[in-house]
Amino acid sequence: MFRHALTNDRDLLRRTALLYLPQLSAAELMKLAGPLLDDPVKGVRIEAARTLTRLPADQLIERYQEPFKAALAEFEATALYSADFAASRQNLGALASYRGKPAEAEKQLKKAVAINRDFYAARMNLAVLYSRQGKNELAEEQLRKALATHPDLPDVHYSLGLLLSEKKQYEAAVRHLAKAAAGLPDNARIWYNLGQLLVFLSRDAEAEKALQRTVAIDPANLQYLQTLARFYLSRGKFEQAEEVAEQMTSTNPANPLGEQLRQYINTLKK
Repeated sequence: MFRHALTNDRDLLRRTALLYLPQLSAAELMKLAGPLLDDPVKGVRIEAARTLTRLPADQLIERYQEPFKAALAEFEATALYSADFAASRQNLGALASYRGKPAEAEKQLKKAVAINRDFYAARMNLAVLYSRQGKNELAEEQLRKALATHPDLPDVHYSLGLLLSEKKQYEAAVRHLAKAAAGLPDNARIWYNLGQLLVFLSRDAEAEKALQRTVAIDPANLQYLQTLARFYLSRGKFEQAEEVAEQMTSTNPANPLGEQLRQYINTLKK
């Protein structure tokens, strides 16, 4: 679907497809977005460049390095031209962050918030920036301000939940992760983090449901399956652990972990 849209004759469809590309491997992202760095329409080139900022600069193949730099320059010039708007300031902040200029990124994101205090995306980016610098109090402040105006945003609840867990405020972290999971019910990673925290808090019934939900969403993920199996093993639930081992084998037949786990469970049952 995305491949078709990215080659559509209508530039609006090409740009929209870039805007909504899912998480992909570096190679796949370059394959899809890279050619559009040479698109005849500036808006498409800019969106292609912004899409490729998901990758570390050293992962961009040589073929795309020069057009990428040119498109980024267009991106910056466009944002500077409309710098009276919060979204443009946020774009400049994101660009500065990508270029490894955290002070400039903070400056631009603060200007975005000053223009529009309800612009939660800029607060989210500020929180990420502060978190990377170990400034957790400032990060928390931005996330809470975002929730003050947009109380139902699952992404913000998720970020705040992770931050509070890092600060060892576990009960509060669970509440925010649970709100994130309710708002994004098909996001396996949120359920996984919630389940892990509930395990740590010995809230077994809730933890089991969260980890089961994780595996239901992403049934072939070995990390998720191993975590659920470990949960059952540590509680002596060998039959359930064996079922998970069988799922590991059926979804990842080339990986020996499932069979090894099954054999280990058999020794415990003797």
